[in-house]
Amino acid sequence: MSKERMPGLGWDRQPRPIAKVLRTLRYAVEQCPEMVFIVDSAGEFEYANHAFETVTGYSAREVSGHNLSLIIADGTQLEGYHRLREEALL
Repeated sequence: MSKERMPGLGWDRQPRPIAKVLRTLRYAVEQCPEMVFIVDSAGEFEYANHAFETVTGYSAREVSGHNLSLIIADGTQLEGYHRLREEALL
């Protein structure tokens, strides 16, 4: 990584502690109006933001450790599930 400042990315000449960077990113994802979630390679939820909770009605705690197929139970169309799974595993 270059030591030069990269416009728009917030990379300065002095490295910031990784914990601070991660806190900043987590805050941004939590405040994002779009649904954001992370699943592992088996399709099990590891993280879901507030917008996910609003859209699906499931809390992050409820889905944590459960498979992505859980959301089908609420009437999500199978086609939408497959698209969601493909996007999640990219």
